[in-house]
Amino acid sequence: MLPGWGGFSPTPSMWRAWRSNAVFKRMLLALVVLIMVLWVCSLVSDDVTQSLREQQRERGLAADSRELLVREQQRLNVPDADSLATRPSAANTRLAPARNAKELLSGMRVIVDEVGGRSRYRQAEVEARIAALHLQDLLLPEHLLSEQGLRSGRAVIRRYITLLNYSLAINRTSQAELEQRLRALAAELPEGRPVIASHDRNAARGLEEDNALLNNQRVAIGKIERIYALAEARLGQVQLRDNALIFERQSDANEYNRLVRDIQALAEQRSAIYRYRQARVQAELDEISKLKRR
Repeated sequence: MLPGWGGFSPTPSMWRAWRSNAVFKRMLLALVVLIMVLWVCSLVSDDVTQSLREQQRERGLAADSRELLVREQQRLNVPDADSLATRPSAANTRLAPARNAKELLSGMRVIVDEVGGRSRYRQAEVEARIAALHLQDLLLPEHLLSEQGLRSGRAVIRRYITLLNYSLAINRTSQAELEQRLRALAAELPEGRPVIASHDRNAARGLEEDNALLNNQRVAIGKIERIYALAEARLGQVQLRDNALIFERQSDANEYNRLVRDIQALAEQRSAIYRYRQARVQAELDEISKLKRR
C-alpha cells in the first residue's frame, strides 16, 4: 500500500522553512508592493490618458470656435448675391452663458448665423445698389462734355457716398452686436478667453483695413470730382476724338491725365488691400489648422 499524505508531506515543511526565512519575507513584501505600485500606475495612466484626451478635445473645440469666427469674417468681407435669397429673421435666440467648450461652440454657431446672416444680407443689398450705379461709367465722355452729364454723374457720386457710409454703419453695428453677444456667452468660461482675444485681434485688424479702404475710396471720389470741376470749367472747350478727350490747353490735358493716373493707382491700392486681407485671414486659418493637428 502507498503511504498516506500524512506520512509524506514535503510542502508544509518547505512552507514553514520559507516563513522562517527573512529573505523570503522581504521578497514577498516587495512582490506585494510591486503589484500595488503597478495597479496604482495603471489607474494613474488611465486618468492621465483620459485627461489628455479631454484636453485635446477642449483644444479642438477652442480651435473650431476660432475658425468659425475667422471664416465668418472672411464671408463678411466678400458678400455675394446668394445672401439675398432669403431675408434673415431679426429675432435673437436667448443663450445662457456657456459652461464648457462644447456649449461655447454651439452658442457661437447660433450667434454667427443670426448676426452674420443679417449683416451679409444688408451688405449684399448695398453691393447690389452700388453695382447698379455703374461707377465705371463716371468718366465716360457723355458725363464730361455736357451739363446734364455732369449733373447725372454728381448725383451718382452722392448716392455712392451714401451707400459707402451705410455699408460702414452696417459693419460697425454688426461687429458691436457680435462682440457683445460673444462676451455674454463666454464671459464665465476660461476656454472662451483665448477665443474672444483672437476675435478682438482680428476685428482690430479688420477695422484698420476697412478704414484704409474707406480712405482710398474717399480720395478716389475726390479725384473724380476734380475731373468734373475741370470739365465744367472747360465746357465747350473740350472735344472728343477717337474716343479720347482733346483739351484746348495742354495744362488742362496734363491735369486730366494726372488725375486719371491717380484714380488708376488708387484702384490698384484697393486691390492690394483686398489681397492683403485675404492673405491675413488665410494665415489665421492655417495657424488654426496647425493647432488642430497637435
